[in-house]
Amino acid sequence: MKLNVEALQKHLEKNLLPAYFIHGDEPLLSLESVDLIHQKAKSLGFAECIKLDATANNMDLQALTELTQNYSLFGDKRRIELSINEKLSDDVESWLTEFLKILPELNDTILTIKAPKFSAAQLKKKWVEKVESIGAVITLWEVDREHLPKWLFHRAESKNVKLSREAVQMLSEHVEGNLLAAAQVIEKLALLMPGVIVREEHIRPLLASDARYDVFDLTESVLDGDVNRALKILEQLHAESFEATIILWALSKELRILADLSTAPRSDLPFLYKRYNVWDKRQVHYQRALQRLNNEFILRLLVDAQKIDLDIKGLGRGHYWYALKHLVTGFCVKIG
Repeated sequence: MKLNVEALQKHLEKNLLPAYFIHGDEPLLSLESVDLIHQKAKSLGFAECIKLDATANNMDLQALTELTQNYSLFGDKRRIELSINEKLSDDVESWLTEFLKILPELNDTILTIKAPKFSAAQLKKKWVEKVESIGAVITLWEVDREHLPKWLFHRAESKNVKLSREAVQMLSEHVEGNLLAAAQVIEKLALLMPGVIVREEHIRPLLASDARYDVFDLTESVLDGDVNRALKILEQLHAESFEATIILWALSKELRILADLSTAPRSDLPFLYKRYNVWDKRQVHYQRALQRLNNEFILRLLVDAQKIDLDIKGLGRGHYWYALKHLVTGFCVKIG
């Protein structure tokens, strides 16, 4: 079946399928969707969690096969969380297709697969179609400016926060599509003003006094080339034990957008900004980055980001916070 993120929670109240494939470029929704599935699975006794990474370059197929065939003698139920990128080797795709065929018969394993947004062609792969037949494919759509106020209102409502129309509009303009920042503000309101109608005069000082940086501030700084501010923000996020995965996701997303913008004719830029949901106020930051960086260097940074991804997942050799610092510094340089 196919599900959207709004329907997932209701679905899990009554069902738990053998496999779920979650794809999209919105980290908050991806993390929360995976957490919902894991919470349901844990409530049904799937206590053990195994996290795997399956990219074209680093997947140990033999180890993966042994792991998935090594069923517990004590009948322990387990959750397998498989992280992938857009490209898998033919061997891994073949293994995944075959494993999905037997998965419903196991009864002791739940498979959750998460990935960046897949294209229409990628969604026609055999293993994706198999997930859809035995489980659910969940596409995470980015919340554009038109639908952001509605998303904010329902998000707040789920946390017992009642936002007035004016407060929704102010928060929408403040976060500019950054769902992580929006979620943080709503969590704060849930603590300060639960069940109370939040009006513009209530939310204005809260937004103005919020001196903490977030990952949105980090991406803005690297786009501007402000290396001192970017490294300061990165250090603060590190000190607060902020998820390195989210930081890397945000930086990689900006690099992928810049890679497309850097090769496009100027006349195509308005179309691409709309396609990537880049707000008007934010376009100036991309223009600054494009003045400093060329396509070749941007692609090199994306390769570095892929290596950091392996480090975060324990599959590389480097210290990922140091590597993130190096990536941020490289993002801020001027080429030529």
